[in-house]
Amino acid sequence: MLQDLVTRFDRAPLRALLIANATFAAFVSVAHGGALALTFYKFTERADQIRTIAAVSLPLAVVVLGSSAVAYFKTHLAQRVLAAQALILFAAALALFGWAMSLALCGIPQRNFGWTPGLLSVIVSYFAYLFRRFWLSALVGRSTFVKHLHVFAFLATLIVELVVLVRITATFSRLFRFP
Repeated sequence: MLQDLVTRFDRAPLRALLIANATFAAFVSVAHGGALALTFYKFTERADQIRTIAAVSLPLAVVVLGSSAVAYFKTHLAQRVLAAQALILFAAALALFGWAMSLALCGIPQRNFGWTPGLLSVIVSYFAYLFRRFWLSALVGRSTFVKHLHVFAFLATLIVELVVLVRITATFSRLFRFP
């Protein structure tokens, strides 16, 4: 079953991957762009943190979004564009995983914090899949770990997410003193 799923993923059309990457980039642009805009109109304790993150995420999102649009219509560029995007998105996956690990190990912020269990696992595993497909494809036949890199990424991230969820539950239990 897992083998069949991996094979199906590897047959995903390049245009579908470009659309998925563009959709993610558009989401990041709206979320981080909106948060950035609010820092200029409303005081927030995290304004510097938001501006720092947006200074990296917004230009990269524009690159992914723009390159996806170009490669969608100029299909001869799709393979190279997706390889470049895989590097950008895998670096983002590592950063997101590191952030989740810091939450799991150090605790969650005391205010303005939200968590959607499972979402990070899906995002990190998709970015790991892209990296494997476009940068490690020569090793897929020789290494079970490489072949299933995205599955391992999903499981590792899911474990971290569960620890974060336990921390959130513990924090809310202390705050609201549920019987």
